[in-house]
Amino acid sequence: MTDEKRAATDPFMDEVRARRKLLMEQHGNDLSSLCKSIERLQREHPEKVKDRRRTTSAGG
Repeated sequence: MTDEKRAATDPFMDEVRARRKLLMEQHGNDLSSLCKSIERLQREHPEKVKDRRRTTSAGG
């Protein structure tokens, strides 16, 4: 099976695509609206947000 076919039938990717479709539909297919909603949720629930940016030691 080619990588292309495997990606097309991957159940995890199917779930990601389905959730993306639902989220976009809930926001009128407006990416800006979705981003604003995510930002609002982050402000309302800062305890659930993890900062995944890597920091370097002093001097870089």
